[in-house]
Amino acid sequence: MKNRAAIVSTALALLISPAFVSAGIFFEKEPFTSWGFSPGYKTGDKLYFIANYALRRRAKGIAAFPDGGIPKTNFAKTYFCSFDTVENKLDILAHLGDERLPGGISGGVVYPTVKFNLKKGVFYAAYRIKKHSNTGPDTYGMFSWDMEKRRLVKIQTELQESFFEEHFGHGEAEPEMLAHYKMYRLVKEIPLEEWGLPTVLDYCKKSDSAYAKDLILLRGDYSYRLLVIDKLGRELSADGIRDILAKMEKRKNKLRSYEKMRYDMLSKETREALEGLLKNK
Repeated sequence: MKNRAAIVSTALALLISPAFVSAGIFFEKEPFTSWGFSPGYKTGDKLYFIANYALRRRAKGIAAFPDGGIPKTNFAKTYFCSFDTVENKLDILAHLGDERLPGGISGGVVYPTVKFNLKKGVFYAAYRIKKHSNTGPDTYGMFSWDMEKRRLVKIQTELQESFFEEHFGHGEAEPEMLAHYKMYRLVKEIPLEEWGLPTVLDYCKKSDSAYAKDLILLRGDYSYRLLVIDKLGRELSADGIRDILAKMEKRKNKLRSYEKMRYDMLSKETREALEGLLKNK
């Protein structure tokens, strides 16, 4: 009996070990998209901002116990960018790192804590890369950007205090800033190809029938389903799209009152996007 208990305990320990969990069987197949935007620093016709893009898979099963678990990151990059508001042109100025930025969430968009300043043609910035509780100050990634030479210089973390003292909080006039959620709205329609970023489909290869099933079952987040719809829209006939819509309606009608109402609400944008495809067929 003791041997059996020991075997079970060992098996459970292996199952929940980080190495075993990271193997992938405890994560959803469909990655979800996460964007993070700082406020935009406005100077002339341009907005300067920090953007973070990540693709992650949510934990499932035992890996999600007890509070949802830790997602598996497939891709994460942080960039320093500018956006020309007259020409509607994005310019990725520098890759800052691969870490996920801690920050608040507003309107579904993560916003990292940042500090910006522009002095004598040099842009100074600090963005929080690690949030501490009561154990000490937050840790920031820091850099300067020469506007004319288009050159970035990263600042060592141990110089944080002197960097802050030299470049921030000396009574300068408050810069004109565009709120992070407005920054997101301004650039969210820019194709990922222009950003040079991968999409969720690059990490989730499936057949068209499997993608169609994902739409019906509402798998993945809306960004994932929108890319699936775009892909299927190029490959399916109008009848194929109508078939997906009919199966979504059939699934909804099989559900009970609350689940039916919830499915109807969560599938609304997906159905509208599919119906939009029919108009162009």
